[in-house]
Amino acid sequence: GAAPIVVTMRARDSGGSEIGVLTLNLNPRQRVAFQVRDRPEMSLVAGKRGVLEFSSSGGPVSVLGLRFNRLAFTSILPTER
Repeated sequence: GAAPIVVTMRARDSGGSEIGVLTLNLNPRQRVAFQVRDRPEMSLVAGKRGVLEFSSSGGPVSVLGLRFNRLAFTSILPTER
């Protein structure tokens, strides 16, 4: 979008309890990449299963999450066309 937005990410464990909240202030067309478990606000997510919920202060936001199995990028299977 053309205006700054605030994106909030909430982490919930498999029981639905909130275990972390991260707020990102994004400028227009800004992109951010990070490992969730490396953010201080999300330190409790390491080793847990659950969900991440994203919301924004206004305007659309796109999210891409990739899950890695150890350090190798091997968890995405090839597809046939």
